[in-house]
Amino acid sequence: MSILSCFMLQGAAAVEREPPNFNQHMQNFCSSHPYDCNDDGIVTPYLLNTFLYEFYLEVESYFFNKGFNKAEFEYCRRWCHGT
Repeated sequence: MSILSCFMLQGAAAVEREPPNFNQHMQNFCSSHPYDCNDDGIVTPYLLNTFLYEFYLEVESYFFNKGFNKAEFEYCRRWCHGT
């Protein structure tokens, strides 16, 4: 089980916009990288880090524009604490 947690401190509010959509980003990524996605539209392990990097840049930008001034992302294959 994968767990992604995000801790942020909020600063001044900014421009309103839609939050990043993971599934939409994957569809767009697979459209521009068709040979790096499986037939079911899932990114292959070969470019998974690139895909996640690009997506979380969008996430970071979204929260920055919401007025947050710090973000920490954590990815775990198992429970992050106590394993």
